[in-house]
Amino acid sequence: MYAPPKSSKGVLLCTPPQKKQMHPQHPHRKDIRWKQFDYSSKCNFFVTINIHEKKHLLGEIVNGEMHLNEAGCMVRDTLLQIPFRFKGAEVIKSIVMPNHIHLLIYNGGGNYLADMMRWLKSVTTNHYIRGVKEKGWPNFRNTFWQRGYFDRVIRDQWEFDNVTRYIEENPMRWSTEYCADIPLGADMLQKEGRTRGYAHTILFFLLMLLVVGCADAQKHWGVPTCMPADQEEDVHRDTPLLVGADVLWHKECPYAAWSQITGRKRIAVVANQSSRVGDRHLVDSLINSQFNVTTIFCPEHGFRGNAEAGARVNSSVDEQTGLPIVSLYGKNKKPTPEQMKDIDAVIFDLQDVGCRFYTYISTLHYVMEACAERGIPCIVLDRPNPNCHYVDGPVLDKKYQSFIGMHPVPIVYGLTIGEYATMINGEHWLKDSLQCALVVVPMMNYRRDSSYVLPVAPSPNLQTPQSILLYPSLCLFEGTNISVGRGTDKPFEVIGSPQYKTTYMESERGDEPGKPIAFTPTPIKGVSENPPFKGQTCRGLGLSKVSVPAKFDLTYLLWMYNHTPKDSFFKSTNSFEKLAGTDQLRKQIKQGKSEEEIRASWEPELTQYKKMREKYLIYK
Repeated sequence: MYAPPKSSKGVLLCTPPQKKQMHPQHPHRKDIRWKQFDYSSKCNFFVTINIHEKKHLLGEIVNGEMHLNEAGCMVRDTLLQIPFRFKGAEVIKSIVMPNHIHLLIYNGGGNYLADMMRWLKSVTTNHYIRGVKEKGWPNFRNTFWQRGYFDRVIRDQWEFDNVTRYIEENPMRWSTEYCADIPLGADMLQKEGRTRGYAHTILFFLLMLLVVGCADAQKHWGVPTCMPADQEEDVHRDTPLLVGADVLWHKECPYAAWSQITGRKRIAVVANQSSRVGDRHLVDSLINSQFNVTTIFCPEHGFRGNAEAGARVNSSVDEQTGLPIVSLYGKNKKPTPEQMKDIDAVIFDLQDVGCRFYTYISTLHYVMEACAERGIPCIVLDRPNPNCHYVDGPVLDKKYQSFIGMHPVPIVYGLTIGEYATMINGEHWLKDSLQCALVVVPMMNYRRDSSYVLPVAPSPNLQTPQSILLYPSLCLFEGTNISVGRGTDKPFEVIGSPQYKTTYMESERGDEPGKPIAFTPTPIKGVSENPPFKGQTCRGLGLSKVSVPAKFDLTYLLWMYNHTPKDSFFKSTNSFEKLAGTDQLRKQIKQGKSEEEIRASWEPELTQYKKMREKYLIYK
């Protein structure tokens, strides 16, 4: 997205020249860049890098489409890793061509463009040299890339749009705009290939005129028209979200993912009913694409998602594919060495909901641990976290570690499952501080603050967006003698008990934090076959229409504690402590502390977690 600074009136401004800052590591080098511009400031850049001697080493153009070879996929994958390596950077648009690459990159500030390009060239060169030695890739003379690169500071929205269009249409213009293997735009400048002086600026605009057409150019020629801030274009606004499973079949799929599962490698898939590519199941899509899937691992609720929470899930055979299904719930939570012995790679694709006690992240931990022990890669296909927009709740005390809480994170941890996997690896939480050969296939066009409705229910009792948003705050009731609506058509949208009572004045004033209702839990096959208070009338609160705040909300817990018999509110087991991750919350509720006092008690650890979490964020 083009994002120049704004005036006090909200009008977009072109980036003014800034005071030049010398590179701290190389102040002695001759400056051949735009004078008085800080290349570490927030700005969009158009960059072109050529293969040395213009050799066609990255693929070929066929009928106006770029067909990448293995080296081209490696380069594409590496440049897409720039945001992971340089915080605040974003690759907005890119194309790998037979003998060069174009990219439109946003620098969020603090990174030198030269550092990013040096890293990109160094990493891809090392990978290519390895490919020459191990895979017989064509050799090169002296260097893989040309010494320098071309860059252009994007000054306004018109220029941003034209560069975007130029990159998108580059393969279609290959036969007409490339003469003697010299790509348009890449050799506009000599030596370091960077914009220098007014003449080169004019040359760039003349070339862009040829790209966009005379009529369009005349419309915009001169000083670009500024537009109000509320009309600023967002390049992600109309682009569809692609989850990791979609990206696996996309042209921009990370090379590291494909290289681990191709070549008849034996693949195990950790999946359930939410593991879909469009309207097809991931396993079916892999088999139809000739991947060698040999085993299906399934989490709590089973492969097709038809088992209730806590129900025994047996291993079996999938009727549609004939593949063995191995349950990773119950006694067999971690793949055994016997189950892993004939597997070369594991693909993990489960829809998480962003809560510590939702067991899919525990399954992720054990799968990564089994992969690390066997020395095989784990490819995590990322999916949105519908509760990713906030971080809240008490951090787990390790003495209450269990399958419903394995890591020192808060109840709502604010990470996608791909980001969470990188945190498990980065914090050495696997047994014996092992690290897994992890590959995360990130989503495309995803932002943390984007609302996202899950196309498939992640588990039988989370059937609606409202129940998923309420789940972090209501699941602690599972450690009490309060029903959360299991055995009704509104699980996790109602709470109640046969012993719930309110005063006449409370009812008259409308003090209740939800709609007063009554419900009777009944068995529902595959959803809740033995629900709490089966056949008994429960009175309580309907929450289907309440606005759910972006926090771990104690309102309902404190209200129900004060309106049911207190001596029987908590279960006699320590299940409440395992869900809360601490023994303090039960004590604080019994002591009559307010929500503000309780929240203040976990704030120091929560602040520490938030700082640690920053290291593993993939998305803005």
